[in-house]
Amino acid sequence: MDQTDIAEKPVQKRRPGRPKKDIAALKRQLAESKEKKLHNHPDPAISQAITTMALAGFPQADICKVCKISSDTLNKYYLEEATHGRQRVMAEVVGSLAQRAIAGSDTAAIWLTKTRLGWSDRQQVDMNANVDVVHHRGELVSELAGLIQKGITIDAEAEPKE
Repeated sequence: MDQTDIAEKPVQKRRPGRPKKDIAALKRQLAESKEKKLHNHPDPAISQAITTMALAGFPQADICKVCKISSDTLNKYYLEEATHGRQRVMAEVVGSLAQRAIAGSDTAAIWLTKTRLGWSDRQQVDMNANVDVVHHRGELVSELAGLIQKGITIDAEAEPKE
């Protein structure tokens, strides 16, 4: 290649400012993208993510951020998952646990009887006793003197009579 080949091409100057865009084409693209988005909802993957996040207790604003959807989209297409997702999952878990208990799982049966039927394996001890409370030393001394006169010693056994 010689120097003459490079020098013969004219250099075009760039005009300052933004290039003009076809507004009609932009509107068509926006309308097409909106149509595509409408056809993508409800999306099963987003639905599952919203159900899981609702189970974990995420607020709806955080669910929208994570799933990259607006609150309007959440309310329009995924309201059931956002509001009842936790109850639906918990119903499935309890149903599965009940099936395991019926199939013979001792652990599942014990857990269900304790949590759902109110059973307990704790032993209840009654700590209420009739104890007279002595508030003053004088009362204690007079109480002990009365017990000694009756023949009862400090170890709570009666003195043998001679």
